[in-house]
Amino acid sequence: MFMDVAEDAKKHELQVLAKADEEARKVMKAAGVEFIEFPEQRKMEAMVPDFQKEWVAKMEKLGKGADAAKMSQRWKDLQK
Repeated sequence: MFMDVAEDAKKHELQVLAKADEEARKVMKAAGVEFIEFPEQRKMEAMVPDFQKEWVAKMEKLGKGADAAKMSQRWKDLQK
């Protein structure tokens, strides 16, 4: 039951975020912001450093690598 409620909450939150994103874009466009689409989005993403991986490596040097790796994985899971 807990997992069902959590899944429902996640779906609701995604809907709220999508609506907020849409409203924010309207406000920004009205203020003159220009949105530029990247036709080669994947290529650009491949060029960007993996900041999470770098952060985990730094945390490993501080003896906090396991916790950092868990947090990094959690963040990736939430982005799905």
